[in-house]
Amino acid sequence: MTKACYSDPKKFHTSKAGRHRAKLQLSAHPTCLWCEQEGHTVQATVAHHIEPFGDSWFLFMTIPLISLCVPHHNRTAQQHERGRQPQEIDADGYVVSKQNPGGAVRKKKTGT
Repeated sequence: MTKACYSDPKKFHTSKAGRHRAKLQLSAHPTCLWCEQEGHTVQATVAHHIEPFGDSWFLFMTIPLISLCVPHHNRTAQQHERGRQPQEIDADGYVVSKQNPGGAVRKKKTGT
């Protein structure tokens, strides 16, 4: 009999094996990879798959992971996966408009 977590993709992340794999990733690489590439150090709290795994338990458990902070995961990685260009955020937390990069109208990013 197959465990429900192995057949239901919604339960992959909350399965014991999924949580253990994420914990190992974050222990081995505790800082956000993309923050490091931007020149600063931020603690990572999300183990992110570098490729989509769909409904496959095998892919979920074998695709390499990277460690990310929540803002990078929720903003950048998720937008890439949805086929959208990620929004650029300035140092004050404002969305940088491609049409008006230094313009007077700036919208504060929600959740910051």
